[in-house]
Amino acid sequence: MSTTTDILRSKRAALIYAGAVAALALLMALGLYVQQASVIEAGRTIATAASQSAPTPAAVARHVRSASLVTSRLETSVRAQTADTGWNGTVVATVEAPAILSYGVDLSRMDSSRIRISGVGGVCVLTVPPPTRIATEVRTGDEKFSVEVGGLALRMIGGEHQLGLARTRLYEQAARFRPNPVQMNEIRATAREQIAGVVRTMLGEPTVVRVVFEDEQPSAFEDAARRMTAAEAPPEAPPEHQ
Repeated sequence: MSTTTDILRSKRAALIYAGAVAALALLMALGLYVQQASVIEAGRTIATAASQSAPTPAAVARHVRSASLVTSRLETSVRAQTADTGWNGTVVATVEAPAILSYGVDLSRMDSSRIRISGVGGVCVLTVPPPTRIATEVRTGDEKFSVEVGGLALRMIGGEHQLGLARTRLYEQAARFRPNPVQMNEIRATAREQIAGVVRTMLGEPTVVRVVFEDEQPSAFEDAARRMTAAEAPPEAPPEHQ
């Protein structure tokens, strides 16, 4: 009787022990699963952050295209003069007025082939069309004029007619106006900074942005890209000595 009871107790103990071991194994398996899931999720987070911190040229091109047109302007003045000589004398009219010349860079066709991004030092080089004239404004309301009358010509009649002709020629003068090298450099510098600002809104302020215009030296973009590629390349291994 005692033996039977001992056997039952022994079986019960074995079952309890086996159940405890199984529960412990289940807990360990669950813990490993949770840990693995956590590692996978952390990896996904890191990958997402990495992809966000290092945008592709295609993504930057889309961002730049959204700006469509970057403009800069030049404030100057234009002057026109007309004269008429008749039997009753000469009339000379001169008009001078401020003019605003607007220049734009078309970014609507930007594509990834024009953009190079380096992870070394955070540098982005892009090539864009040069600024071109898109609008011309003459402020005739702020004009200065003079009328010179000689002989028997009447200032009221002849002068007003010549002033009207001179005002018309103001627009022609403004349309023909070509900025000097200093003025053109200012226009291009303003455009560069605006385009660089557009890029930095995506890549961050610390990013160095180099803007190269298409009409500059053909090697400018290639040289910048080559330097970036060289900076990213791993150092060459020293030759093995036999």
